[in-house]
Amino acid sequence: MREVIILSFGQAGTQLSNAAWELLCLEHGIKPDGLLFDSLNPEDCLNNQTFFEDTPTGQQVPRAVIMDLEPTVIDEIRTGVYRGLFHPDQLITSIEDASNNYARGFYSVGRRVVKRYMSQVRRATEACDMFQGFFVINSFGGGTGSGFTSLALIFRHQQFRWRHRFRVHFSGTEPFGYGICETLKNSSRYLSRTATLNRDCGAV
Repeated sequence: MREVIILSFGQAGTQLSNAAWELLCLEHGIKPDGLLFDSLNPEDCLNNQTFFEDTPTGQQVPRAVIMDLEPTVIDEIRTGVYRGLFHPDQLITSIEDASNNYARGFYSVGRRVVKRYMSQVRRATEACDMFQGFFVINSFGGGTGSGFTSLALIFRHQQFRWRHRFRVHFSGTEPFGYGICETLKNSSRYLSRTATLNRDCGAV
């Protein structure tokens, strides 16, 4: 089976991936706890393995790593309807956020967790039989969406240079407040170069 791993970053990436995984579960006959609907035969669900790992207990675990330096949004997953779908190690947060600052996500706060993040990415790839590539979801703004994403892309490129990379970027409308607007614009500029060098295909 050809497997794909979905990597999501920041608030926007996490919230979009939540919707994506909810839809994938419905399409593949998987309940919020990761088990198949009772009416389904496991032999009829072999295509699930593209996006889900089949565990010995019969649970379908998403091939995903979800990252946000600020824990609030990921805590919603940990306590929400789909809290039984993901393994706890797949949901990575920090004790402080990047405050919408690219530099904090790339140089300071992000550096403290990037090794733990890459360890989980490697673990996800090792669970694949024929790993094909990554599907990356992030925004152009925010400290995690721009700064940490850039950092993670560089580390990932060093270790998975020949794997396909498809990226979905989100760019929000102009926010209120001149200072916030300028910060987001700068974050977008810094991310753009890293994103261009570390993807095979992208959509904005």
